[in-house]
Amino acid sequence: MRLLQLDLLIICLIAVHLCHAQQQPPFPTISAISPEQIKDIGESVTLECDITNVGKFTVGWQKTNRERSQQVNTISLGPTLAVAEERFRVDVDKENNTMKYKLT
Repeated sequence: MRLLQLDLLIICLIAVHLCHAQQQPPFPTISAISPEQIKDIGESVTLECDITNVGKFTVGWQKTNRERSQQVNTISLGPTLAVAEERFRVDVDKENNTMKYKLT
């Protein structure tokens, strides 16, 4: 049985807003992130990332290849998918001062 280890390193990142220099504290903080998951090829996986104090920053999901660390593919920016693949879905919810992002 082949396993797809999510060593593809899907990472929840904060992309700096154009007005970063004008942004005042509190700054965005990743308050929770899913642990690494190992799944069979073809199985679904949901990754979660909670960020407090998002403000005017944009949160995105990116996939990197650990063997070729320079290769980065953007999956989403905010709630908008950057790839035209039906296998991806992004959900965004707000709970108090925390934005909850899920990538399936």
